[in-house]
Amino acid sequence: MSNQTISVIIPCGDQLGERERVDILFQNLRSMGFFEVLIASRDRLGLAEKMVRGARLNQAALRARGDFLWFLHADTRLQGNELSVLLKQADFHRLGYFVLRFDRDGPWTMIFNQIGAWVRSRIF
Repeated sequence: MSNQTISVIIPCGDQLGERERVDILFQNLRSMGFFEVLIASRDRLGLAEKMVRGARLNQAALRARGDFLWFLHADTRLQGNELSVLLKQADFHRLGYFVLRFDRDGPWTMIFNQIGAWVRSRIF
């Protein structure tokens, strides 16, 4: 097993229901044994002023102590083997990716995001 550590960073805004999704994902990641899970929100980072999402993510990244950073969306659903897959990639200091899928409860055009991510992951 790898001796590398992975810090997970999850952006969190003020949108309805987002905090609940973040809390569920946070607990899931902690139970899987991730080294560190940071929530990139104003209150959890102790920020006085309201910052845009990118600035909050940067602040969380600066505070992270892991060897590698993994940024996730609040609505990410995990299968359970992600930590072992990521650690195998970390042993070789190379990037990896997971298959991106969207629930069918959104607009039908989301399929283009899924296809675009698939192409980007395999060609670039």
